[in-house]
Amino acid sequence: MLDLSHVTSGYGRTLIVRDVSLTVQRGEIAAIVGRNGVGKTTLMKTIIGLLPTAQGAITLDGEEITKRSADARARGGIGYVPQGRGIFPGLTVEENLEMGKLINRQGGSERSLDVAYAYFPRLAERKTQRAGSLSGGEQSMLAIGRVIVGQPQLMLLDEPSEGLQPNLVQQIGDDLKRINQDLGTTILFVEQNIELIMNLAQRGYVMDKGQVVRQLDHHEITNQESLVSHLAV
Repeated sequence: MLDLSHVTSGYGRTLIVRDVSLTVQRGEIAAIVGRNGVGKTTLMKTIIGLLPTAQGAITLDGEEITKRSADARARGGIGYVPQGRGIFPGLTVEENLEMGKLINRQGGSERSLDVAYAYFPRLAERKTQRAGSLSGGEQSMLAIGRVIVGQPQLMLLDEPSEGLQPNLVQQIGDDLKRINQDLGTTILFVEQNIELIMNLAQRGYVMDKGQVVRQLDHHEITNQESLVSHLAV
């Protein structure tokens, strides 16, 4: 589904991500882990196209997208939930979801808002409420719901547990697993919360100083002792 080959990127002349190669298979859930400041968010912004690729290539479903704009990548099947969620606080819940519908209308098909309400019934209860007045957990549900109504093949999530209470972290993890299984959505997420990583990820990559320094198989990504050691790299 996703292939990065020797990708280097950053901000202007300041290169943060250096020579990163990784793959995400269709239908799997993969995590990128590592300490703060090692380049995880920069990598996600590079994959979605918010930052240019200085070197290397990005391929989605067998097609190179390295030079495509962020909106073209979104229309091509990549959904993105940024750190901080990126909702429109002045719009209602339903209006936020309608924005998600605008992303992908290939072949004239659209996915109903009902899919978001089915996974997150609380959004249906609050569909006329301004998004900025929602709780942190509800805003996370809205950010994910807005992505899935756009029919992505691949969903990128940057720190989905940020600011959430432990019981909500568990719930978000369970919801994402259901979306992966029911809709076939491939998921790549950045995370530091060990419980969420262990609950959600099937495989992973460890980043340090802008580089992928290790791949983690299913046993390693679901082993608490292993994760703690890699988060302390």
